[in-house]
Parts: sequence; C-alpha cells; structure tokens
Amino acid sequence: MDNLATNISFVEDPIPRLRRSLAAYSTALVLSLLAIGLTRYLHVFHGIPWMLPLFSVALAAWMGGFLPAAMATLLTTWGIYALVLAPESGNALSATMVGRALTFDAITLLVAYLVSQGSRAMALLATSEMHYRSMTETAPDVLVTIDSNSRILSINPAAREIFGYEPSELIGRELTILIPERYREAHKQGIARYLATGVRKLAWTGVQLPGLRKNGEEIPLEVSFGTYTSDGEPRFTGFIRNVSDRRNAEAALMHSEKLAAVGRLASSIAHEINNPLEAVTNLLYLSEGTQDVAEIHGYVKAAEREVRRVSVIANQTLHFHGRSDDRVPVPCEELIEDSLALFQGRLLNARISVVQRQRATRLAVCIQGEMRQVLNNLIGNAIDALPPDGGRILIRSRDATDWRTGRTGVVLTVADTGAGMSKETVNKIFDAFFSTKGIRGAGLGLWICSQLVERSHGALRVRSSQQPGRSGTVFTLFLPGIAA
Repeated sequence: MDNLATNISFVEDPIPRLRRSLAAYSTALVLSLLAIGLTRYLHVFHGIPWMLPLFSVALAAWMGGFLPAAMATLLTTWGIYALVLAPESGNALSATMVGRALTFDAITLLVAYLVSQGSRAMALLATSEMHYRSMTETAPDVLVTIDSNSRILSINPAAREIFGYEPSELIGRELTILIPERYREAHKQGIARYLATGVRKLAWTGVQLPGLRKNGEEIPLEVSFGTYTSDGEPRFTGFIRNVSDRRNAEAALMHSEKLAAVGRLASSIAHEINNPLEAVTNLLYLSEGTQDVAEIHGYVKAAEREVRRVSVIANQTLHFHGRSDDRVPVPCEELIEDSLALFQGRLLNARISVVQRQRATRLAVCIQGEMRQVLNNLIGNAIDALPPDGGRILIRSRDATDWRTGRTGVVLTVADTGAGMSKETVNKIFDAFFSTKGIRGAGLGLWICSQLVERSHGALRVRSSQQPGRSGTVFTLFLPGIAA
C-alpha cells in the first residue's frame, strides 16, 4: 500500500489537462502580480521583500506544479527587484542586489520543485485511493485485512453477498467467525507459526477451504493471503472467492463424463459379449449338422466355456456399477483384472500384448467403482496410443511410499509403447477439455480421473517420451494401502 501511488498509471484526457494547465499559469500570474503589488505599496514588506514572493511561488507550485511556479519565481524576483529594491538602493546594477536576487531564484526554484513533487504525490495517492476504493467496493470477491491477532481491520461489501454479514458487523472481530469451528485452531496456529518463524508451512495462494456464512451454512471458498507491514506491525490481506458455482459446474461436467463413461463401458461390454455369443451360435449350428455324439459333446463343452466367459464378463461389469462413496480395501489384482476383462476383444484384434507384473502385497484403499473407471480410462487410452500394427502394454502393481507425503500404499502402473507426448501436452493432460483425440475426445476423461483419484486420497502422475526407440507413456496411480 505504501508504494501504490507509484505503481499505478492513469491515462488522462488531454482536454481537462489543458484546462488545468491554463488555470495553473493564470493562478501563478495573479499570485505573482499580487505579491509584487503588495510588496511595492505596503511599506511593511520593504524590509522583508521576499516573503510574499516565496509564499506565492509555493502556492503556485502546490496548485499548478513546477513550471507555473518557475514562472512565478521569475516574475516576482525581478518585478520586486525592479520596482522595490533598485529604486530604494539607487543602484539598479548593484552586484550585491543581483546576487541576492539570483540566490532567491535558486532557493525558490528548489522550494517550488519540492512542493510540486509533494503535491503530485498527494494527487496520485488520492487518485489511487479512489481507484482502490472503487475496485474493492465493486469486486465480487471479499478483500479483507487482518492484524496479527486475526482481527478484521477492513473488509469490502462483497462480505454481504458471500457471508451474509454487513462489513460493519465484522470490523474488529476475529476472522475465525468466517471459518468452521474445526478449522479455527489450525488457522490460529498457522498465523502464530508464521509470526514466529517467517515460514509458511503451506501455500497461501489458491487454497481450497470451507467458509461459514452468518446462517451457519458452509460454502466452498478459494483463499489467497499476502503480508505487508504497517507502522512496524504485520498485516495480512486476503482475497476470498466463493467457488460454489464452479464446484457445481465441475460436478455437472463430472456427471456428464460419467454418463459418457457408462456409454463407452456398455459398448465394450456389448463387443466382449458378442464374440462368445457368436461362437455359441456357430457351435450349436455345427452340432445340429452331425450325428457323432462325441463330436456333439465337444461342441457343447466349447459352448459352455463361451457362456461361462459371458457370465464372467457380466459379473465383472457389476463391479463398475457400485456407487458407494466409501473407501474400502481391495486387492490390486482384482482392480486390474476387472478392467482388462473389458478389453480382451480389442487387445486381440489390435495384436497388442499385455505384460502383467503383480507384485503388490498390500490392499489398495479406494472407492472401488471409481478406481475401476480410472483404470478403464487409462487402459483404453493406452490402446488408442498404440499403432495399428500392435504394440505392448505393461500393467504393474507394487508396494510403494509416496515420497511427497511419506504415506505407504500401492502403485498401479499402466505403460504403453506408443509415440509418446510432448512436454506441452503432458503439462495440459489433466486439464478439462484438453484432448489429443480431436473430435473423438471430449477432453474430460483424464480430468475426471484426477478428480476421482483425489476422492480416494491418491495421486495420478504421468511421464512420456518421444525419443525414437524409447517412446511411450507411463501413468502411475498411487493409492493408500494397508497390509493384506
């Protein structure tokens, strides 16, 4: 706030600026003539002839700036010199008198410069304050300033819309009134730790937190805080945004993508079931055309195996229908096999080999249906990434520790030997509406996957290479785990 005036630029209309300039020079001229006249005709000023000129120059500098003040300096100095000092001394070219006049010019011009700069700074500060006030009073986000004790020093009118409080109700009260009770102690400890160490344990920008309205309703917020010092005391300025609409939009997108995922799942199931049903039809037709009991028996056995395969696919499909939001332990092999079963036909037709390495001994703790949807998406993307003449997909599970958090769990890896992705693509791969499939993709699959993984307290990461001979993409899915 201290240097706000110097950091904000304002574009002025030239017409009002010209009017102000003319007014400034006119004022300087009037003040100069008035100072000369009073000094000339009032004897009391003869002993202090520079008093009124200095005052007029300072006033001209304050009102019009340095150039009008410089004009006033020259007019008053040499006007008084010619009309007052020279006639009284009887020597118009006295070196002493000229030196005094030039000295007065130098001092007065310095005063004019300092006064004009102060006036300009005050004008800029007033303008920037009006600019700041206009923005804060009309901003849709809450702008709040608190002291080291979390007392609210200022808050804009957006508090009325977001929290249901009038700003006057919040001034002087602790910020914790806007925080659910279960988070208040953590907020106080965070402020105290920062004041003691100067270190932020967590990022203070774009933090997702729940807020508490006056009526007790909790709302999702995005909070960013900064710090500054005023009169030696630390201050914290926060920007608080209600993200309810964004959350609702994200939920709508997620629901839409889940419906699309159901459609893709249904298509995969229909394809996988159609193949064994066609085989059963052919086997029954062959059995009708022979009288050999042993041959008929063989056809029936083969048909039974195909029907059993349909039953397995149907049972595994039911796992995807589960909508429980509870995280439960589940073997990694079960998650992987249920997903792979839906792609057997595509894998066979595309001549893609699948290499599995099941090494995890822990159980993954997750929302089962959602994690199957994630693996279904990852395996489907891996198939799409491979060339028409086939390729290889590696699916692996292993025990692991998340080095970022220290949590123990399991890692599921889905890797392909496709062409890989550029660094720019990798950086955007989890963004909503970003797709590498053109019109065939909505750009929501991996974004939804990242949301679902977060719901299971996991992490989804990607690495990719386009280096010839070593190209491919690797997705790693970390999930919390417990001993089997």
